[in-house]
Amino acid sequence: MLQINSSSLYPVLRDFYTLTNLRIVIFDTQFQELMAYPEKRVDFCSLLRQKPEGETACRKSDRDGCKQCAKTKELVLYRCHAGLTEAVVPILDTDGVLAYVMFGQVLPRENGN
Repeated sequence: MLQINSSSLYPVLRDFYTLTNLRIVIFDTQFQELMAYPEKRVDFCSLLRQKPEGETACRKSDRDGCKQCAKTKELVLYRCHAGLTEAVVPILDTDGVLAYVMFGQVLPRENGN
């Protein structure tokens, strides 16, 4: 099981958010959120997750993104079920994937506009 030093990692997640304005989440290999900054999701995602079918679809999108990342062991960009762009990258050691870092929830720009 991955051990996280929250007091050391929290400032890194906060600084990432300050620089990018993108929520960042650490998931374990069972696709459970271990830590996030900010803890509160964007309003759009919070609204979707209020209904059981929305929560299920969001969890499936997160899980599918992490699974794809586990196969490639590289950064994966994808669109979630609601059409937002997200990215997930693995945290690796010699034994394989230890965890995932996910960030995003960005509306895609069509045709570069």
